[in-house]
Amino acid sequence: MRRPRTAALPRLATILLALVVAGCGSGEVRRIFPPQASIQQLQVESDGSWTIDLRMQNFSTVSMQFEQVEAALTLGGVEAGRIEVAPAMSIGRFAADTTQARLQPTPEARAAMEKVLAGRTGVRYRFEGRIRTGEPDDREFPFEFNSLLNPVPGLAGTLR
Repeated sequence: MRRPRTAALPRLATILLALVVAGCGSGEVRRIFPPQASIQQLQVESDGSWTIDLRMQNFSTVSMQFEQVEAALTLGGVEAGRIEVAPAMSIGRFAADTTQARLQPTPEARAAMEKVLAGRTGVRYRFEGRIRTGEPDDREFPFEFNSLLNPVPGLAGTLR
């Protein structure tokens, strides 16, 4: 006659209890990482002003409400001016979105841009400032972004 395996029951109960407890966690961990802003496109308008498509990137594990972006733009080593925009938009976790800003560039930046467009060459830019967020936390994040803008073939006065 075979004896029932009673020693296996407590071990099985312990494993099941551990699995149940592990499943009762609080879910996804909320991590807030500094957002980033960069220039997706710059369009030189006929009146000399610039229309700038700002790309705002959320690297956090939760959605963020982008309330305000304030930044200084330097183009080819020349100060172009300050951009201030209040997009008031929510950007999902690990996602990006764009908003537009207008800039009246400095005379020096306007002259530098004319050279770039005439020569059809790229130009380095530096974008530095702060991003203020609302949800999930009211915070200010400093940022700095350095990159290159190149003329877009077929689109006069447009750089990406």
